[in-house]
Amino acid sequence: CFALYRLALKADGILAVHVSNRYVDIKPVVRGAAAELGWQVLEIEKGSNAAARAIANTWLLVTSNAAFIEKARAYALTDPDTNTVIWTDAFSSLLPLLK
Repeated sequence: CFALYRLALKADGILAVHVSNRYVDIKPVVRGAAAELGWQVLEIEKGSNAAARAIANTWLLVTSNAAFIEKARAYALTDPDTNTVIWTDAFSSLLPLLK
């Protein structure tokens, strides 16, 4: 699907992938797909807000736009997990990703 997203994005476009999930850690799959295309990934997390009853959410920003990466790095997690998983038609198991 990331190859199709790349066709739809401009050359300096940014794909924002919402990866918040209590049961499955999908971040390694997004990082793996991005790496396969030569894209960089920034992990952005917004904290919980009890007053607004909002829970924390995490986004992975995927792009080949180096200028954007440099500017946005200040807002990214400083020590993100860097595990990657490459899913293919022959391998796409959720078991290793369960929390």
